[in-house]
Amino acid sequence: MKKQLTYIATFMITIIILIGLTTIVNLIPKEAMKKNILESAKYLQKREEKRQKQQQLLAIRTDEYADAITLGIAYGIDKKHPLKSFLYAKYYRENVAQTQALMDSVENDIKPNQEYLRYFHGSILLIKPLLILFSVKQIYMILFIVFLILTIILLKELWKKAKSLAILTVISFIMTFMYFTPFTLEYIWNILTMLIVSIIALKIEQKNEQLLPYLFIISGIFTCYFDFLTTETLPCLFPLSLITIIRIKEKRLKTGKEAFKFVLKLGIIYFLSYAFSWFTKWLLASIVLKINAMNFVTNQALLRINGQIAEKWSIQALNAVKENLYMLVPVCFLKVGKLFILILTGIIIADIYIVADKKEKWIAGVLLFLAVIPIIRYIALSNHSYIHNFFTYRALTVTIMDLIGILIYGIDWKGRKNEKN
Repeated sequence: MKKQLTYIATFMITIIILIGLTTIVNLIPKEAMKKNILESAKYLQKREEKRQKQQQLLAIRTDEYADAITLGIAYGIDKKHPLKSFLYAKYYRENVAQTQALMDSVENDIKPNQEYLRYFHGSILLIKPLLILFSVKQIYMILFIVFLILTIILLKELWKKAKSLAILTVISFIMTFMYFTPFTLEYIWNILTMLIVSIIALKIEQKNEQLLPYLFIISGIFTCYFDFLTTETLPCLFPLSLITIIRIKEKRLKTGKEAFKFVLKLGIIYFLSYAFSWFTKWLLASIVLKINAMNFVTNQALLRINGQIAEKWSIQALNAVKENLYMLVPVCFLKVGKLFILILTGIIIADIYIVADKKEKWIAGVLLFLAVIPIIRYIALSNHSYIHNFFTYRALTVTIMDLIGILIYGIDWKGRKNEKN
């Protein structure tokens, strides 16, 4: 009971701090950001036009539409009502490209007319202060530098503990074009959360294991607070996979029961923290704005789960998985043979699991469990995953790492060599 109360306290304190800081930041007048937002709108418009003309590879597609909305929300917040306008998250929308709508709203000082209440849009906490000094183009470069620094720190930590795991991380990042994420605000927040949580987790997982649940509670909150529903599984599954693989390598996880208990505990803590963060936003919005926030949420939630864009839901779910897999390197560069590659991959995965050493079969089992969670997510939110495959596919970073991890850590290669001899 005492531990559960500390979990709840951690959740509440973190949420209060984030909302409090964002409310303070929302006191920044729009005039202080006007010049840089106008410059940003022009840049986003040019980049969008250039992308459409060049027919950019889908796997590295930027999303000017989403970033224009984020900037529009930041600009549309009323400093006289910093909490209310933050909860409503209104921006200006008209029957033109969103980049043009953003430009029109800034140039003509048009009031926002469209709510986006269902998300926290917590990235405003960082974006608004940055917009006082920088345009979005410069913010992208700052985020890229931060991403690069955090990646180097993570790889350095991994190199000390497991060189093969550091190489696995690089491979998974390359296969998912991870280094393109800083150039779209929509994509980057989960990646930064993932990297920070992974670095901290590696630092504390051995000597201060009791702190891991609190780290995953905070991770769940940050993911919900900053994310635009992109790769919400990564801030949990990526650090969890790293810790699990390291403990397997160092033989600190010795049985399947022990491994699954460890993975499930932290996974459930993250999921509950993430889910309750959503409900906190909707509950707070209902109380402060004196509305029923669920009226703004329910239809969109059902659309992402049940909204059909294919003749059958089963076909849609299958296509959602395939289209995300097709974004991976090198598959995204191939014009033919994609189905063959998927079938071959499935055979290899099955073979790896079957031939794993019987005594250590649980290793393949636990890593395979972590690997398939993003696939389950694609099926559960098939509408969203199919339409937005150009960024949701990056959740497969974990799948790549864990499946290759089965090859490295799930098979007793030395024992097999001795058997053959």
